[in-house]
Amino acid sequence: MTAAKRSVPPLVLGITGMMCAGKSTIAKLLVEADIPVYDADSRVKALYDVPEVRNTIEKEFIPKKKYFYKGGLFDKQAAISYIFSEAKPDSIEEFEANETKRLLENILMPFIEKDFKNFIQMNSGANMVGFESATLLTMKHICERMNYIIWVEAKRETLLKRAFERNGFTEKMYDSRMRPVMDNMRHSYFAKGWYNISFKIKNEDGTTLGELREQIYNYLKSSSGFFTTPTRVFNIPLFSL
Repeated sequence: MTAAKRSVPPLVLGITGMMCAGKSTIAKLLVEADIPVYDADSRVKALYDVPEVRNTIEKEFIPKKKYFYKGGLFDKQAAISYIFSEAKPDSIEEFEANETKRLLENILMPFIEKDFKNFIQMNSGANMVGFESATLLTMKHICERMNYIIWVEAKRETLLKRAFERNGFTEKMYDSRMRPVMDNMRHSYFAKGWYNISFKIKNEDGTTLGELREQIYNYLKSSSGFFTTPTRVFNIPLFSL
């Protein structure tokens, strides 16, 4: 059920971090506190199959003999294959300038922005909404919409352990998946100051849900003006430790 509309639009909180850092866990805790969270990575997968997106992609790439749809659905592995076949593994600049990657992002980004805008409107009665994505810091216009950004982090050995347990990733596989994202942020987006990390949440193995709730609660409580009116996020039983 959509909350009643307020005269002031919701504040927007970004949730990002490395793969397997625990972003989804933080998002679930925020939802638990009646803060709607937009799962960008899941929505992107759905958006690729929207007819308007598909038609735009096919119009751009079929003349170049690049085929991104199989059985009527977006073929992510085909996209990855095209992108990495064009990129030089040891050249950050070459990866960033990759034509296929750039064109796909340029096609999809307006749809993500529109979809997220609709999400905010659907939840206009909330004091705050979240935007969860591992690649948030590479989205210029989305970053500009953020009021606050939380970075979820863990030690490298913790990330690698989780990646192996959850996805069967070796260290090399994990690094190959994350390196382009981190290189993009480090060499382009960090320097341009598109965002400001407001708070870091540490989520090591052994960190309990209660401890994560405490980190979130303490941050929200200390953030001056974070809420215009009290919400359940400050309900002590909800955040009982």
